[in-house]
Amino acid sequence: MASAQTVAQLVAYYVNLLIVQYAGQPNAQAEIALLAETALANAVFLDVENAYNIIGDNTAVGAQLDIIGKYVGVDRFYSELELTNYSGLVTYSEHSSLPTPPTVGGLTTYATFGNYDYNGTLQYSDIIATNNELNDANFLTLIKLGIINNNSNFSAQSIDASLFSFFGTAIRAESIGGAHLVYFITAALTPLIQAIIAKGLLPAPMGVGTTIVSDITGPMFSLVTYGGPTSPFGSGCSTYSDYATLPGETLTYAQIS
Repeated sequence: MASAQTVAQLVAYYVNLLIVQYAGQPNAQAEIALLAETALANAVFLDVENAYNIIGDNTAVGAQLDIIGKYVGVDRFYSELELTNYSGLVTYSEHSSLPTPPTVGGLTTYATFGNYDYNGTLQYSDIIATNNELNDANFLTLIKLGIINNNSNFSAQSIDASLFSFFGTAIRAESIGGAHLVYFITAALTPLIQAIIAKGLLPAPMGVGTTIVSDITGPMFSLVTYGGPTSPFGSGCSTYSDYATLPGETLTYAQIS
């Protein structure tokens, strides 16, 4: 509910709009005040506006977020597939352990000919779709990404500015040339990657590929220019003065998707 002070300020605003002939008349002021109070209805319009706010204090929750999601074009559910027991190409090093897990099995060998576990054909009945429901905080992240996609012209400047306005440096896109973007995503948002990918919410121009570097907990070692790193995640070679204190972590293969 809007505060009494806010309502009083709005009423005073309309009272002060009286023309000079009536500005000092108590009855005229009282009449305008009564009309303003009635029209404002305790400033309920401000309560509606605040209820659907997603910036700052993020007052929108629950059903309000669901309604915003309908306008944006995203919902709080996503699916992932759990695949079991199917035939596929495997590496030479995996061949010796077949037909044991992982779930994909290669061609049978003489020793495993009679054992069909993990060496079958993937069937529709083997695909188990699991629906996941996002909580309000995570759903809000998808809504913000949806808003960026709906309003971006997909230039580098537009993507960078939109991501920074909503997420700061928690999500950052960097071009590596060759029609390819690399998205750097911090550890706090990493659990959402499956939903983000499933809904196609990483903004990128048509025909431009994307790679994700996830679970970033601090600066990573990278090549930088003489003037310093251009990425908040990049940390270059140390100097004599900072070799013992220069922050950074090593990028691992598991972070790239």
